[in-house]
Amino acid sequence: MPELIEKHGGAAGFIAHLDQYLASQYIWKEINLHTPWLYHFAGRPDLSARQVRQMLDAHYKEGRKGLTDNEDMGSHSAFFIASAIGIYPIPGYPAYLINAPLFKKATVHPVGASQPIHIEVEGELSAMNVVSAAFWNDKPLAEAWIDHATLSKGGTLRFIMSAPEQGTGWGSSTAGLLQLLR
Repeated sequence: MPELIEKHGGAAGFIAHLDQYLASQYIWKEINLHTPWLYHFAGRPDLSARQVRQMLDAHYKEGRKGLTDNEDMGSHSAFFIASAIGIYPIPGYPAYLINAPLFKKATVHPVGASQPIHIEVEGELSAMNVVSAAFWNDKPLAEAWIDHATLSKGGTLRFIMSAPEQGTGWGSSTAGLLQLLR
């Protein structure tokens, strides 16, 4: 990812390319489900949240015909669940991107974890609101990701939501995330 962002001339060029790609003839298949989350790597988790929410609204519905594509061995359900709880795995790395969930509260009991993961949201959840702060066990998270070792111990992930114009730029630092990927 650091090299890909560099090849686009930096974060702004990478974001412009993602915007164009997602607005064009983007095909919603299991091989590119992660694409809306890529804004995180350019320091814009707010754009990831907006795109993920649009994809969830467009491609997942209640009922028997709730998927716009076939299940592909659980990949669509996994994408929906991970996105809905705001903890999305980074393919090939022991870490997760984090962002606004769809629910005010959720509890996950990961296999092998000593304690559950509690997810809590303060503020209004809406398609337009953004994360203005996040905390793991009451410790502020400066970046919009968390490593597997930390998450697997269990605890509470708390998001503070606000309107975009009141957002603080939370998650715009990518130094630790990009270092993880090197």
